[in-house]
Amino acid sequence: MELRIINPTEQMEALQQLLHQAGLSFPDTADTAHIWIGLTLGDRLIACAAIEPHEKDALLRSVAVAGEFRDKGYGNALVKAAVLLARLKKLHTLYLFTERATGFFSRNAFETIDRQQLPASIALSRQAVKDCGEQATAMKLTLSEDSPLILVLCTGNSCRSQMAHGYLAHFLGRHAAVYSAGIETHGVNPDAISIMLEDGLDISHHSSNLVTEYGHLNFELMLSVCDHAKEHCPWMPGDSLRLHRNFSDPSKATGSKEARHQAFTFTRNEIREYCRNLVQALGVSL
Repeated sequence: MELRIINPTEQMEALQQLLHQAGLSFPDTADTAHIWIGLTLGDRLIACAAIEPHEKDALLRSVAVAGEFRDKGYGNALVKAAVLLARLKKLHTLYLFTERATGFFSRNAFETIDRQQLPASIALSRQAVKDCGEQATAMKLTLSEDSPLILVLCTGNSCRSQMAHGYLAHFLGRHAAVYSAGIETHGVNPDAISIMLEDGLDISHHSSNLVTEYGHLNFELMLSVCDHAKEHCPWMPGDSLRLHRNFSDPSKATGSKEARHQAFTFTRNEIREYCRNLVQALGVSL
């Protein structure tokens, strides 16, 4: 599963099909700019949602999951991603209107409100006045003003998670606080430090930490970068968005110095590209 920003002009047919299956209409993008996000498996779009900004608030709308992928947690993941995107953009409150999914959104921390509580920009939006009408339930989620917390997880917190930590912290800057940890600690690999320096990033100040050291923190996003860590990570508090991408372990490369350097370079470049795409999918301009 991969999170992506969607260009509606390029994914129009897939978006319309998802929304049609969910009984939703495609929004009139001429009214307001929408930020579309989606979950993909390979090249297939399996879930989508849109954020419609209104000054410091926004509407969450067009949440849809392909039929065969429902009841598998993808809808929850998509809402968490939308909330994280809204927080990174420093929005104050997310509002939505729903006719059939009050329970689903309640489980994702949205609360039902009277329409009299809506700010004018939301109450007068096309969705409130025309698309949904008075029969739809209004809901809201007040967003935390604290910086989102992101955790990168690997087996030994030595190579892959350290590189992803470095790139995410670099790309996100002040927008979020990034940590990395392992289910074991192997120390920060000197070759990982060296290969990151070749790309202009210094991670020599990083430490190798156990994931249990961060049990008191509620992470909005947990990214596992190796299959072993994903399968054996202990329970963590909170209700974070969980993403996974397995990267090859360059520390296991054998052969000449050049071959090992090539392995580290390959993994670093893959991690850099993935982290750049993820940050852009979360609405942060690079």
